[in-house]
Amino acid sequence: MSSWSAETGLVDGPSKSYPAPNNGVSSIREFSIVPIGIKVITTSTADLYGGFQTIPVINGYSYGYSVQIGSTANSYDLHSTATNPGGFTRSITYNINVPAGPTTVPYTMTYAYAMVLENGTHNSNEQPLFKATLVANGSVVTCASPQYYLPTLNNAGGDPGNTGATLDSAAAIANGFKIALSLFNSCRNK
Repeated sequence: MSSWSAETGLVDGPSKSYPAPNNGVSSIREFSIVPIGIKVITTSTADLYGGFQTIPVINGYSYGYSVQIGSTANSYDLHSTATNPGGFTRSITYNINVPAGPTTVPYTMTYAYAMVLENGTHNSNEQPLFKATLVANGSVVTCASPQYYLPTLNNAGGDPGNTGATLDSAAAIANGFKIALSLFNSCRNK
């Protein structure tokens, strides 16, 4: 992750930053606990929940690695006495500088991503988000800057403690989401 910057933290809480360069770093712990929250994957396996290969081969091109953001840890792993200490946040950032060239020669950037999300019981703006932002001449190119998150019907009332939102199944299916092969059991003893 030498050219990446990263951050781990808690929702509405403190965070730890790992600014680039991160020479020699291949994993970063979840905020203040042992499980790995961000890691570089160099050997492909089938993802436990989605069944996809963790290092993709797309249109014949074999990628050399992938980055996993997240873990199976949840807020109970913090051993907090607070009723709801909040969930984890993680982010990675990678800047790509496109070299100048003639406008007659297109520049193409391809990225592959897969998201495995735990639930759809929070409003859409509280769901995990994948975002790629293309900036050209100081302006964001909106049509080339996608954002993906698990869509919900936003009926949790906007209260972070209220987990009553409902998954928008039709929108999720239309966006390519599928039910996981293996369900995550988030019930833990305190």
